[in-house]
Amino acid sequence: MKTGRSYIVCLALIWLMLGCEEEVSIIQNKDLVFTHSYPVRIPPYEYEGENGQFIQVRGDSGFESNSIDTLSGEPVLAWEGLENQLVSVAIFTEAIEVAHGEIIASDVIWKWNTGMAAADSNRIAYAEGRAVSRGDYINEGQVPDPLPPGHYYWAVWSWGKSGTTIIYSSRQLEFYVPN
Repeated sequence: MKTGRSYIVCLALIWLMLGCEEEVSIIQNKDLVFTHSYPVRIPPYEYEGENGQFIQVRGDSGFESNSIDTLSGEPVLAWEGLENQLVSVAIFTEAIEVAHGEIIASDVIWKWNTGMAAADSNRIAYAEGRAVSRGDYINEGQVPDPLPPGHYYWAVWSWGKSGTTIIYSSRQLEFYVPN
């Protein structure tokens, strides 16, 4: 009888050990828009602007620099990875603020997501996104007007398969549109 109980106790312990999940470490990337996410890399790239001139974007390499990229009023935003993911990219007029895993600022002025058509899902032309006001798209089917001269911020983020938790995000990047 004693060995029967020992056998049952051993099986119960093994079952409990197999049922326990491995401890998941909490991601902490302070430089990212969503600090509890994996990084989305923004590589240096260029795009053709108005009048055929090529515009350089420094991507993550310009993050710690004091100089800010100067882009056209119709920028191209690009990043690496996130193929077959639910992705969003947005342009803001103020620094991006996040609290409790959500963007809390109401200064989003342009947005694109994977539900919209795009020639390349990792390189989005301004015309492929939509203007935004108070969280709602303006003129849903219409190409947005070019950005006026000013200082802007942008970022990319992506949700997990459930679409409820942001798993990947970029740093907040800045650019100017000149007069």
